[in-house]
Amino acid sequence: MPLERRVYRRRDGQMLIVLGLWVAVMVFVIWLGWPDDVLRALMILGPIGPLLYVFGASTSVAVTPREVVVSNVFHRWRIARDLIVYPNPDKPNDTFIDVTGHEPVDVSALQTAIERRTVVEALRWFRAAMAEVVPLGGDGRRRLRVRWINVLVVAGSIGGWVLSENYLP
Repeated sequence: MPLERRVYRRRDGQMLIVLGLWVAVMVFVIWLGWPDDVLRALMILGPIGPLLYVFGASTSVAVTPREVVVSNVFHRWRIARDLIVYPNPDKPNDTFIDVTGHEPVDVSALQTAIERRTVVEALRWFRAAMAEVVPLGGDGRRRLRVRWINVLVVAGSIGGWVLSENYLP
């Protein structure tokens, strides 16, 4: 039975460790400063966690019969399967998808979040998914959309830091 959809999400061990450390530090700082300095801890350290998620675990790539959906940090690309030239035999460890008639699209889910190096297992997964999911006729289009929720999380985090100067002694 052919697969209808395969999804890969970045699960970078380094980023998950940093996110876990952030949780531990937040709990410790809130416990240490209870009840006087909790607002200070939340205003200064609080926005770091959502930023770690946005720049780490929020990226993914999905292979469907009609298109490949690449969700990078701030953009979501929907690329018809008939436009994709992958894998590129000249660059076997490249995380860019060559698109016929357009610029290549970077698939950040296939890289580590901190060092930006290619994850070989992710490349193997992507090649297997492209082979296993039977392509159907696409619409021949490439669409770009902004991931507004990630933009709002980053803007809210930076805004929280800026506004914290007004509320902190």
